[in-house]
Amino acid sequence: MHINIKKNVEHFFSNELIRNKDIKKKIFNGKILIFEGFISLNNILSLTKDYFHEFFGESIDNVIKKKNNEEINEKLIKKFQNFIKDSSKIRNLFRRFMKEINFDIKDTYADKITFRYSPNKDEKSIGLLKPAPPHRDTWASCIQNQINWWLPLHNVTKENSIFFLPDYFSIKVLNNSSQWSFNEFKKKKKYPSSPYSNQEFKNKDFLKINLKVGQILCFSGHHIHGSQIGKKRRVNLETRIFCSKDNVTYKIPPASDNLNKQMKFNWFKSLHDDSKFKF
Repeated sequence: MHINIKKNVEHFFSNELIRNKDIKKKIFNGKILIFEGFISLNNILSLTKDYFHEFFGESIDNVIKKKNNEEINEKLIKKFQNFIKDSSKIRNLFRRFMKEINFDIKDTYADKITFRYSPNKDEKSIGLLKPAPPHRDTWASCIQNQINWWLPLHNVTKENSIFFLPDYFSIKVLNNSSQWSFNEFKKKKKYPSSPYSNQEFKNKDFLKINLKVGQILCFSGHHIHGSQIGKKRRVNLETRIFCSKDNVTYKIPPASDNLNKQMKFNWFKSLHDDSKFKF
C-alpha cells in the first residue's frame, strides 16, 4: 500500500481566502501544501528564466533536455547559483508572495533563495547543492519552526521531483546529525549539505509529487525529504523561513532525533528590513 496523497497534500489557490493561522497549523502538523496561481510566483519564474538565458545563452527547457554527452559548465552553474542567492529582485518578489498569503513580514526571517541543479541518474552531480538523501532540514538549522519552500522551474514528475517520508514525521530515525558540520560543508567539495539518514526505508514509505511550473511546495523543515533522481534533469529554486512567534503560537514538531544543538539563526534575515534575528 502506497502513501495516500490526498491525506498528506493540500492545495491553495490565489482566488481563495487564505488564513495564515490555518496554514501554519497544517504545516506544523505535517501537511504538505501546494500554492498556485500567484502573480508573484509567476514573476519569480519569468525573471529566473530570463537570468538563466543571459548566463547560458539558451533556455532552461533546452538545458534540461540535453543528452548525457552534452556537458553543462559547472563553473557557470556555480556562478549562476551565487548570482541567484544575491538577487535582491528575486528576494523582493518572494517577499510579495509572503504578503499575498498573509505572512507577517516583520516577523518572518528568510534564508537566501538558492538554485539547485539535479542531474539525471546517469550523470555526475555538479554545482553548490548536490542531490540530497533523506534528511530533515531541522537537523542542520536546529530551528524547529522552520518552513521550507520548493519551486520547480519546469514541470516535474514523480521521477525527478522531490520525495517525502510522511509517516516518519513524528518517528525517530537514524541520522548523522551528531557528526555533521556546516563549516566542513563550506570547506569540502564532496561534503553533504545537510545531515542525512542512512536508515533503510521501504518503497511504500515514499511520497513523490508531480508539480507543474507555477506551483510551489510548502512544508515543515521537520519533514524527511530528499531529491528524487530519475531519467531527466531537474532545476528548481528553494528557500526556508521561520517566524519568531510561531514556536509559542503553535505546537511545533519536537527535535526528537536531532543530535546537533547549534541553532543557525545567522542563516536567516528579516524579510522586512534584512536585519538578523536577535535572540
